[in-house]
This record gives sequence, structure tokens and C-alpha cells, in this order.
Amino acid sequence: WAFHCHLLYHMATGMFRKLIVEPAPEATLAPQTGGGDA
Repeated sequence: WAFHCHLLYHMATGMFRKLIVEPAPEATLAPQTGGGDA
């Protein structure tokens, strides 16, 4: 939490952002077809 004498300056110039960290979605791989060595 930031708080100091020129806080509004930082807010006005876009120096404060909200960062939301979420787990990555589960990746599913499509089965490969053709193109393999047989």
C-alpha cells in the first residue's frame, strides 16, 4: 500500500495499477494425427 506526499501525482500519471494474479487455466492438448513416423 503506497502512501506518501505526492501520491496523487503517481495516480494521475498512471504509475499505480491493479495487478490480479490468477492460476493459469488448465491446458488440454489435442491428439496429434498424421505426420508421424510409422
